[in-house]
Amino acid sequence: MTDSNPEVLTLEEVNEALPQVIPILERLQKLQRAIIEGEEGNGHTRVAVTARQDQLVAEAQETFNQLTSFGAMLKDMDSGLVDFYGERDGQLILLCWRLGEEPRIRFWHALEGGFTGRRPVDELIR
Repeated sequence: MTDSNPEVLTLEEVNEALPQVIPILERLQKLQRAIIEGEEGNGHTRVAVTARQDQLVAEAQETFNQLTSFGAMLKDMDSGLVDFYGERDGQLILLCWRLGEEPRIRFWHALEGGFTGRRPVDELIR
């Protein structure tokens, strides 16, 4: 299922955004770990732990909003997988990237293709 009016980006636009997207993704992963681990067992009261968790969740939501402001759609938090809407021959596609890859889009896939259907982005350049 797609957005009714998705923001379609060019390959160049996504490649320009990636250096800004990377630290946001890394921050989200760090916040996720902190939320999951919590602070229980370190002497804080339950109220203090809950307040800290609420603060972390709010910070994660704000960070997620920063990510989506670049047109990124978070597909897998653990691997840092994101997609961006793109276009190929008038059809909506997804430009695919994940943390650890070089900071440029190298793969794309059909909307229903998913990560396993990734194809080289060179196919988009004619």
